[in-house]
Amino acid sequence: NLKASAAAMTGSYPVNIQMEYEYDGMPATEANAGGVEVTETKMLLIKENLRVSVENAAVGGWDMPYVDQTTQLAFSIYNMGKSVLNNVYFTVEGDFAVANGSSYYYGSLQPGYPDYVEMDIIPLAAGDAKGTLTVHMEDSNGDEVTYETELTGFIMEMDTGNMGFEDPGFDFPVDVLPMEEPQK
Repeated sequence: NLKASAAAMTGSYPVNIQMEYEYDGMPATEANAGGVEVTETKMLLIKENLRVSVENAAVGGWDMPYVDQTTQLAFSIYNMGKSVLNNVYFTVEGDFAVANGSSYYYGSLQPGYPDYVEMDIIPLAAGDAKGTLTVHMEDSNGDEVTYETELTGFIMEMDTGNMGFEDPGFDFPVDVLPMEEPQK
């Protein structure tokens, strides 16, 4: 059994295997030399376990989020592994949708590198909304890996009535203000 170092990054590493042996019917020259010595090089593929962390996910940013209105989803993301995460993008499910498409593309996230992400989402339900933020990424072999974290947020119902203004109970006449004559 072989075990890779915890410090090893994803990739192929050469392993040299040196063998010495004797066999029945071996020619005298090989027997006099003490047997046969062979060195083989094999490539050992090491695949790191990607370690991503998402923290402090907040729906709404500085504004009160409303149903069917674009708001921000802000969160911190950390690449706690030793390899670059490529083609990172985010999707949301549940009571939320990504604004302007089905996903938000981020790019590459360097190892040991934290970042703060703000993306536009649209809440789809009022009250205590729940959903899932999924981080999609490629490891150094090009294989897609995902990481999910739960989202929660209190979403306000949009008031489509009088928008908080009271009806004064009378109409303003249109001809109250004098009209100026056009200048020639």
